[in-house]
Amino acid sequence: MTPVVATAAPPRIPLSLHVAGHCQGLERFMFSGGAYAHVDIPSVFVLLNHPVHGYCLYDTGYSQENKRQTEAWPGWVYGAIVPITIKEGHSAREQLQKQGVSPADIKYILISHFHGDHIGGLKDFPNAKFVYFHDSLTRLETLAPIRQTLHAFLPGLLPADFKRRSIALDYPTAGSLSESGIGRTIVQTPEPFGPLGQACIDLFGDGSMLVVPLPGHCTGQLGLIVRNGLVTPLSSPAGSANPGDTGSAFMFVGDACWDSRTVQELALPHPLTFWVVHIDKPAYLQTIKNLHSVWKAGQGSIEIVPAHCRSMVRKWVKPEWNSKL
Repeated sequence: MTPVVATAAPPRIPLSLHVAGHCQGLERFMFSGGAYAHVDIPSVFVLLNHPVHGYCLYDTGYSQENKRQTEAWPGWVYGAIVPITIKEGHSAREQLQKQGVSPADIKYILISHFHGDHIGGLKDFPNAKFVYFHDSLTRLETLAPIRQTLHAFLPGLLPADFKRRSIALDYPTAGSLSESGIGRTIVQTPEPFGPLGQACIDLFGDGSMLVVPLPGHCTGQLGLIVRNGLVTPLSSPAGSANPGDTGSAFMFVGDACWDSRTVQELALPHPLTFWVVHIDKPAYLQTIKNLHSVWKAGQGSIEIVPAHCRSMVRKWVKPEWNSKL
């Protein structure tokens, strides 16, 4: 069975990028050509405003809950390996509230994967449904607590009713049957995103937000394609952009890579990262190759955004961004 073709003219999605905390790491670990010096590494979350389904998040970054979860064994091992900074007022919840978006208004949170720097704020959004690939969590749940920590997973970051509010996705395949419901529509991956796989998940069934797997960094990592996105002030209502404004394609890729130079220039992370961070080197390299092909085919029309890319933060969040701000 051939999946149906994605909607040709998807609705425009206002979106905004934000930073919720940072950690520190060697720049050379992130991409070849980087300096052997410690740099501040931002943790990005994205707010999207769908015209029918309302506010959605892609990841949440850190929150003060990360600090609480790393105070005792075995979580303190995480904090010792990856020192994190999250200032008061800088969590996703606090930033959204300052801009007039209530945490209760967030309807969906798309989770790229379950590392602590991506799920720190899940408890702050009481009405959100959680969208993720099923395998991304089930594998981690089988590990002993210390192994979970070494895989950067802090289960205490999950709300008590997490499973009840979950929409766990299966991987899309060309033979998948589309069903009714959020995340159940399988469509043919539109160009120029074809290198990512023949089929993808049309989250809301209107072609606006497409979900694809991005293996390599971890099991079940979720990438989000926004085919007609428009960066707007955070609190702008859906559809409020000027009619003449032109939307752009965005792709949010979590930790498929850590810097846009990896996608654009094939500047790979340090070889050591394939021993201590990325779990599947062949899959990682194939994902980078696929993303590079998408970027080249897009000829500058697609913004591929890694979750920790400082150049993307300076472009879309704050030109003078650094951790002191």
